[in-house]
Amino acid sequence: MTRHVSSFSVIGVDPSLSSTGVAVWTPQSDLVTRALTTRALPAGASIAARGDRIVGLVRRFVDIVEACDDITPGRVLLVIETKDFQTPREEGGHAHDRSGLWWQYVIAARVIAPVVVAGVSPSQLKVYATGDGRASKPPGRAAVQARYGITCGTDDEADAAGLAAMALDAYGHPLADVPLVCGRALRSVTWPVL
Repeated sequence: MTRHVSSFSVIGVDPSLSSTGVAVWTPQSDLVTRALTTRALPAGASIAARGDRIVGLVRRFVDIVEACDDITPGRVLLVIETKDFQTPREEGGHAHDRSGLWWQYVIAARVIAPVVVAGVSPSQLKVYATGDGRASKPPGRAAVQARYGITCGTDDEADAAGLAAMALDAYGHPLADVPLVCGRALRSVTWPVL
């Protein structure tokens, strides 16, 4: 597989209804992270309120991506955290809402600038960040900040930065040296041909 990312922009997304992490890297700029936060909805919130929450998050995501003047349409890799199917199944409306939000981010990115999409599970990201697929978020955040010399305001921003960095590394453009125990995660992801 030919892997050239130096002319691609990379967007990392750690989707969450309460705090989505977004990281953007372009060949002309450094890695930039943002957190999109929302307030929790009360129990029994209407479908309209739940939909408005998702639309608001997606609009803010679109604003971040569109603000990056150096993203070239058709030359974008979206790396998004997927469901880790080894974990117990989630129940209830929150899982349904999270699934809808996940697809909205993918669809929005594809509408803004046609993208190639790669999915990375939480355990794959944790291995890449810390070497341990069961690590909690704080050690992952600390590892990402130390490795890439960035400050992330939330664990979700750090996860998004880790996703973007992981893709760049997979395509031969690492942002920093990665220990072998962490780099093994790259082989467990199905990376699309660019």
